[in-house]
Amino acid sequence: QLNNEWKSKLQEEDHERQKHAAEKLKEALERQASEHEANLKDVEAALQRRFLQSQQLLKDELELGRDQSIIDTTRSQQQALQEVVEAAQAQKQAFEAELADQR
Repeated sequence: QLNNEWKSKLQEEDHERQKHAAEKLKEALERQASEHEANLKDVEAALQRRFLQSQQLLKDELELGRDQSIIDTTRSQQQALQEVVEAAQAQKQAFEAELADQR
């Protein structure tokens, strides 16, 4: 009888220890899950920031390309105008020379 009581008491204590260990394990897993969730949110926020930066870089690149196109067009127009001015000057000199010859 005494042996059975001790056995029962030991089993009860063992069960309590297992229950306590399971609770501690559950708490640790919940803490770990919470930490992982916070880390995931941080990663998602970082990815969102990186995505927005990439979008801004792409926008800036497109604007830079458009600006470069405007610069190139302006240079071409400037060169064409320079050629027109030079041709007009040459024509003026030719008229002046012809006029001088006629005098």
